[in-house]
Amino acid sequence: MTVGARYAHPRLDHRRFFFAALVAVLLLTGCQPSSSNPPPPRQQAPAAQPPVGKTSLLTVAIAAEPKMMVATLDTAGTTPSIYEFVSQGFTSIDQDGNPVPKLIESIPSLDDGSWRVTSSGVMETTYRLRPNLRWHDGQPITIDDVRFTLQVYADPQVSVNSRVAAGIDQVQAIDERTFEIRWKQPYAFADRLTFRELTVLPAHLLTPLYEQGPALFTVSGYWSNSFVGSGPYRLRSWAPGVSIDLVAFDQYFLGRPQADNITIRFLGEESTLGSQIQSGSIDLALQAFRPASAVQAASRFRQSRQGDIVVAPGAFHTWAFQYANNPAAAPLEDVRVRRALTLALARDQLAALATGGLSVAIDGWIPRDDPRYQAAESAMMKYPPDANRAKALLAEAGWTPGGDGLLKNAAGESFQCEVRAPQEVAAPAIPLWRVLGVDTKVVELPLAQARDPETRATFPCVSDDTRPLGPPAWSQFLSSNVATAATGWRGANRTGWSNPDLDLALDRLLASPIESERLAAERDALRILTSELPVIPLYIDVTATFVRTGVEGWRGAKRGMTPDGSESWNAHLWAKT
Repeated sequence: MTVGARYAHPRLDHRRFFFAALVAVLLLTGCQPSSSNPPPPRQQAPAAQPPVGKTSLLTVAIAAEPKMMVATLDTAGTTPSIYEFVSQGFTSIDQDGNPVPKLIESIPSLDDGSWRVTSSGVMETTYRLRPNLRWHDGQPITIDDVRFTLQVYADPQVSVNSRVAAGIDQVQAIDERTFEIRWKQPYAFADRLTFRELTVLPAHLLTPLYEQGPALFTVSGYWSNSFVGSGPYRLRSWAPGVSIDLVAFDQYFLGRPQADNITIRFLGEESTLGSQIQSGSIDLALQAFRPASAVQAASRFRQSRQGDIVVAPGAFHTWAFQYANNPAAAPLEDVRVRRALTLALARDQLAALATGGLSVAIDGWIPRDDPRYQAAESAMMKYPPDANRAKALLAEAGWTPGGDGLLKNAAGESFQCEVRAPQEVAAPAIPLWRVLGVDTKVVELPLAQARDPETRATFPCVSDDTRPLGPPAWSQFLSSNVATAATGWRGANRTGWSNPDLDLALDRLLASPIESERLAAERDALRILTSELPVIPLYIDVTATFVRTGVEGWRGAKRGMTPDGSESWNAHLWAKT
């Protein structure tokens, strides 16, 4: 697929021709399927690294400031690349999409009995903490911390990004470091409890805070300058709106990090970011470039011998149809209308414009170069551009052009649609809907308003939406996740659309530890999704990361079937020579 290519760097002379050709193919030809590899053997914990300290400082740029340094609790979710600098889950996802152990010694497996599903459907998993795990204040990380963490994340009064903990029935200690988790129902990704699902929290520090009440828990000053984590770097200072300074944690369980210090700068403006890269002030810019500008930036940095830009799949990008949370969306309750609006769009052109030619239109949440795409493709309904078919479907649904060219129903009401999306994303699409007779306008909300839960859930017609690949992309369609006034407008399903058959398929997808069963469930889910069209699938977003010449150890992150990876999954190995 076009995403995932790495641009050539001038110092790699023997690869210059290969990568120049790759960039040309990337821009001109789109996606090609890649071959699948056999599943890897069970991963054992990597050996600790010796203290090297090749450089005193790495400077990292990100586009947006985090709310806190714990991904599970940071519901703004704007900076997935940095959490693992300071926080750890049971596992990480490596550059190939495989789980690697972090706080645990090894990955649970069906083969060795550490992952079991009984004949009655009860699932149990056994984990063993590494020896000599330490919090940044020097206290040991224990099973008590795991128990406390699960209690917090399962609390419905605590806003979290993942409710995996709510599916856990009990935690039983077997010895000082080994424990067994019994699940309320099977969970397909019990071998991938990453920083996003299960960042472990220090019970000795946070229990008193939590006992004051869940409502106050995440607004405490602890989460800024008092934060204590378990990652390779500890927090030294946080200057709001400017930067975060980290220092190497000497007692990190994989060995002392290679760099002594990391500074994370918040640089949302690409012009500012570009000038700081050119001046040599930035060593890595994690997912900080818009895809549309990544190609030109890559060429500029190659010519100046500054470094590389690496692109990779980012998120499932859709336009979501309102369904139940705003009465203005009544026309969209008819699936023929949703299909017509989808058929009217030239989605390949939208994808090319939005990503600088680095992505193409998609039918569901699977990237076309993912081996799963072949298994699911024949089940998915396709929507190539067809204006005539779109007009016919609208007429069948009772919408015909009036004297002013605008669509009217039998009551004489116009079909109005407000699209909440960035202007540059929506501008190429809106004329195509206006040609049909849809009275369309684009509204781009200020960032603070766009993040308001009620505003996000009650948009009147169509809303631009992106979700991380994997379970977050699916959970937005579950009936159990519908955002309503009763939930404080919180919930991954912001449109109110639901389908019991899709719920069943997604439940199967999220439950089975057996890959063939998951593939069958995913195929069923995508068949229903592309038939009913609660969203318009647009494209797989692309992330673009700058890596300066001389930076070593950075390996990127793989996203797809599994819970989200993070570029900082191996940050302890990053160095600059």
